[in-house]
Amino acid sequence: MKITKVQKFIKNNEAYLITNNYNISYLLENDESLPEEKTAILLITKKEVYIFKNPLSELKIGKRGISKNKIKIIVLSKETPLTKTLKDIFTLHNINNLFFEESDLKVKELETIKNNLRGVKFLKSNSFIESLRITKTEEEIRLLKRAQTLSLKCLNKGIEFIKQNKLKHITEKDLSAFLLYEINKIKDCKESFSPVVAFDKNSAIPHHYPTNKKITKGVLLIDLGVKYKGYCGDITRTIYFGKPDRKFIYRYNLVKTAKNLATNEAKPGKSFYDIHQLVVDYFTKYKVDKYFIHSIGHGIGREVHEKPIVSAGDKLTKNCVITIEPGLYFPNKYGIRIEDMVVISE
Repeated sequence: MKITKVQKFIKNNEAYLITNNYNISYLLENDESLPEEKTAILLITKKEVYIFKNPLSELKIGKRGISKNKIKIIVLSKETPLTKTLKDIFTLHNINNLFFEESDLKVKELETIKNNLRGVKFLKSNSFIESLRITKTEEEIRLLKRAQTLSLKCLNKGIEFIKQNKLKHITEKDLSAFLLYEINKIKDCKESFSPVVAFDKNSAIPHHYPTNKKITKGVLLIDLGVKYKGYCGDITRTIYFGKPDRKFIYRYNLVKTAKNLATNEAKPGKSFYDIHQLVVDYFTKYKVDKYFIHSIGHGIGREVHEKPIVSAGDKLTKNCVITIEPGLYFPNKYGIRIEDMVVISE
């Protein structure tokens, strides 16, 4: 049970306030992500678990999570505001240290809580729960694999959609809308992010937003993800409609080889940054490194971008899940990116 990991981390006189929706969903082990807006706050003490929610929100607790009879649910209102409720709980349990999520709480929110909890020492969490989320359980890996399988299925449907329409009238926006429709009609699914559909010169922009540009013959880059029961998929393919020239084939094979090199190197204990540098060195050998303008990948799970992080030099651990996505982007010509998810194993 994931909440017990937090309870082992804190001392008897400490509490942990969780305001990040993804962290709350993770700790409650539910199959759905919470809405983007804050509808619940989680407070964990050494022996108790409290959920503060607004009257209209429906909060689900996963079958593998803490049992409902061990959680105290408090509905917030004008009569029972968060600050007063926290003060009462802290007095009851003699809490004088509070861990909080510094990257999530707004300054004004934090100041309001501080002003009502005089004498309590506020401690930055330093992304403790985000670090817990790096190593996935067998069930999380199953959900992520399913999300990626569905992502590939929807991407292939998109390619067929273009072929069936004979490359005549489909625009980037049309294809993006079709992909969103295909994703959202699957049970327990929604998009991990808005699909990237980039044709021709637009494919040289890594996170291009779809336009009314018609898809004809040439390079098409599609990057999409299906979120299945709260866990994200993320896949990218670069397709050439028509007959590609030798230079494109050569560059495509460079990207494909780079992906294979990085995937083979992705093992427990390896620095994510070192894997990135391996690809940089490979592209440098072939004098195309200046066209590789982003990191080799990112961690993925409840969020499409999460720990481990390349720039932080995070180490890969057994059962963490990352993306490997090398790309080359040639301004005013085209871009090539291939992306897959990788489960780190021995």
